[in-house]
Amino acid sequence: TVPDQSIFRSQFVAALEGEADANGDGYLSGTELGEFLQDSVVNYSKGAQHPQYGKIRNPNLDKGDFVFALPKTATEPEPSSTAAAPAPATVAAPAPSQFLPDEEMWKELQDSDSPEDFEDFLAAFPESKLAPVARMKLKRLKRKQSKAKAEQQQLAEEAKHLEEERKRLEAEKQQISEAKRKTEEEQKRKQEEERKRQLVEEAKREEERKRQEAEQRRIAEAKRKAEEELAALRQKQEQPKGVWTEPVTGMRFVEVPGGSFEIGDQFGEGEGNEWNNRKITIKSFRLGATEVTQKEWQKIMGSNPSKLFRGSDLPVERVSFNDVQEFIRRLNARTGKRFRLPTEAEWEYACREGGRKVRYCNGKDEARTSEIHYNSGETKRVASFAPNSLGLYDMSGNVLEWTCSEYKKRYDGREEKCAVYASNYSLRGGSWDDDQGWVRAATRYSFGPDFRHFDLGFRLAQD
Repeated sequence: TVPDQSIFRSQFVAALEGEADANGDGYLSGTELGEFLQDSVVNYSKGAQHPQYGKIRNPNLDKGDFVFALPKTATEPEPSSTAAAPAPATVAAPAPSQFLPDEEMWKELQDSDSPEDFEDFLAAFPESKLAPVARMKLKRLKRKQSKAKAEQQQLAEEAKHLEEERKRLEAEKQQISEAKRKTEEEQKRKQEEERKRQLVEEAKREEERKRQEAEQRRIAEAKRKAEEELAALRQKQEQPKGVWTEPVTGMRFVEVPGGSFEIGDQFGEGEGNEWNNRKITIKSFRLGATEVTQKEWQKIMGSNPSKLFRGSDLPVERVSFNDVQEFIRRLNARTGKRFRLPTEAEWEYACREGGRKVRYCNGKDEARTSEIHYNSGETKRVASFAPNSLGLYDMSGNVLEWTCSEYKKRYDGREEKCAVYASNYSLRGGSWDDDQGWVRAATRYSFGPDFRHFDLGFRLAQD
């Protein structure tokens, strides 16, 4: 409920008495009433009361506006119900203006937003019936100006506060940025110091590694020289008659005396390519006592092609015919000697101890695994078993051995020669991967010049 003596009541009554008639038309609209109460009640209550007004949110009820008819002033005559009927219209001279001077002035300034216009009006017409409305408009405009000024001051204060806050935040940001910069510089300095320290440590480790490698090379070289000197001494002391040692690689060669023999299968048990026996004469030559080892290959070629089995005294394998020819070329250039592969005929003649009728290259007709390396899972160190009577080791087993002769299924004389080029070359001896039937003296194999395998090796011959 609203108290009988409330500010709202007194201002509502004043509005109905005409103070709220903003345009002075003698009628008070709902909008004029609402604006008047909103300004005056808020002002007189010092902001304690805030009356609201507005349209009803109903499409059937929000059309038009409420209008109050204000009391007539004494100067406004009431219309008479007994008034005489109007006289007939006649043409007359132009009538003077129907508005009084205050009304004329009011008509010009009633919509003005300048308090000075209403002050001028009140100064000119203090007793005008429009004076109350002018005073109300003046008060309203001054309140608006005051409110606008207060709002501007408040906005200025807020802008000042915001500017101060911006400066404070900017200063704080600069402080943080400076602190961050200093931190980053300190981190970079520490990182640079750590990098330099690591470089120094790495340089020390690299220097120590090189020193150790140099020391290991020196020890290895000293060991190698000592082993070579010891081997040379033993060779001088133990080397049998007819054995020659090549000084660069240390390969030993056995003197094979010349003679005649019948090449091929002597026991009727071989393959068809062993049957057409021919009588062949062999001149004296030297043949490697063992298959060429990985250590000997490494000395000449600088690398080791053997992958599956590694060891300095194991036979070198995985070498093609063409690989062997390159080894021989480099060995001959380095030593000034003339080494080659044996012919197929030379190989079988030496295997059979000068052409004797024997089944295996150990000079016997039986193959024991304690005397021949076959049917195994890997290669074996050369000269692990006893040699044949010529002093040749591992002619049967260990690794297959290349010859320099072109392979033909029937003996036709090519087995006595070295072929510069052939589509297939003969190999002899069988390997660690074969059974005893394939390590016989007469067994023949053939492969192309580029073929490599982990059971293919060789031994050298010399005229």
